[in-house]
Amino acid sequence: WIPAHQLLLWTTRAFTDSQLNSHHSTSLEIMNGNCTLSAILDAFPSFDVVEIYDNQSAVYSLRRLACNSDSLNVHMEYRRDILQTCQHSRRIFTIWSNRTLGTLADMLSKFKIPEFLAGIAKRGFPTPHPTELARPAWYA
Repeated sequence: WIPAHQLLLWTTRAFTDSQLNSHHSTSLEIMNGNCTLSAILDAFPSFDVVEIYDNQSAVYSLRRLACNSDSLNVHMEYRRDILQTCQHSRRIFTIWSNRTLGTLADMLSKFKIPEFLAGIAKRGFPTPHPTELARPAWYA
């Protein structure tokens, strides 16, 4: 959601079966967030960014750029690379939200597109941009 432009961007991409079998949920959420953050920073070079996660462990790790799990190190390294490109010119706020079933993010993550679009309209947001936001390929 880009209030200054009244623009609602969206993106959804399924993880492969291999990724689902080899990564835990925190790992997948961080990878998804990193790819989305990278795309937003490229698309809107003068904007600060607020990113919202529903995984408290992910937020804790991303805020510190450190983790207790070796499986997350690849994501912390990727994140550091992203942040180094904008560390003196942009602010990125990483927030945890206790998501419950039925929220817009939950609808989108479960690929319930008709419900997502209805929820967007019900909340008074503009119709989402017809083209999904292009993100970098999965890196892990």
